[in-house]
Amino acid sequence: MVDFEIKPHLDVFKAWMVKGASFSDVNQLPLLRGSDFKPRRAIPFENAIRARDLGQWVHFYIDDRRFERLWNNPKRYLEILRRFEGVITPDYSLYRDMPLVMQKWNIYRNRAIGYWLQSNGIDIVPNVRWSDDRSYSFAFEGLEQGGTVAVSTNGTIQDKLDRHYFKKGLEEMVRRLVPDTIVVYSQAPDDVFGKYRDLGIEIIHIENYHQRIRKKPAIAMDLEFFGSGGGGGFRSRGRGRRGRNFDNESGRTYNSREQGRRQRGDMPMRNDDQNDQIRGAARSLGVRLTPDQRERVHRSISGTGAEFDDVINAIKEVLNID
Repeated sequence: MVDFEIKPHLDVFKAWMVKGASFSDVNQLPLLRGSDFKPRRAIPFENAIRARDLGQWVHFYIDDRRFERLWNNPKRYLEILRRFEGVITPDYSLYRDMPLVMQKWNIYRNRAIGYWLQSNGIDIVPNVRWSDDRSYSFAFEGLEQGGTVAVSTNGTIQDKLDRHYFKKGLEEMVRRLVPDTIVVYSQAPDDVFGKYRDLGIEIIHIENYHQRIRKKPAIAMDLEFFGSGGGGGFRSRGRGRRGRNFDNESGRTYNSREQGRRQRGDMPMRNDDQNDQIRGAARSLGVRLTPDQRERVHRSISGTGAEFDDVINAIKEVLNID
């Protein structure tokens, strides 16, 4: 147990979040209680703030800048997070070229928020993140063996070298933490997770939120998104004023005839429509496109009203990924 006392108005390090915690011996990381929960659906933190569908978990597999506000003002979001089934702890980035002290700081923040949420009665599943073998000395510290842990393949398996480091770290995580269940957000290819299934570890695949939400009927999107009074990070079409279709991302409306022609591919999409669609598909794959790659995707889908899966496949073809 680490004993310290900082006056609240001076506590820029959020020491109050780990008050009463026990700490690991080596790196003094807050210890989290084990978790046996098995999330099946999850919503990004930025979308959870206004969501009405509370029968799911909150995740942080998004850009760090989109949830830095949680660390800056955690109390503000406590009641929002409490409404959901639980929280997968924040996925602060660890890059291989990031100084180790920064990597340790991000692991500490993951554990500190996890401990604070548990202390406030919120169910959690620990997110586990590593970079290369140098991070193994702290990346798994503070977590109990067994139970459930979560990982994400967003941006970690598309590149051959990234895939190598992800698979190597996954093997080390299983060796050290011996989990009963691994929750995988985004892609869960068999060449990465198959051998762990064979070992008897339960692999729960949670589909990327933006891919899942696009499969919903328009009326369901209306209830979850438009009814909450806010916009979102994906294209959702519902009925707008005077019987026209409203595109939430572009802020434009289309009449039924135009909409039908777009869906059939008879009417070319506007450039900004297609750009939005390509950006959304790239986000769902966890990749970033260069201007040249984006232009090649444009040419591949031929300027028509391509379906989301067509755009996904075009991006995979351009990037030469599975």
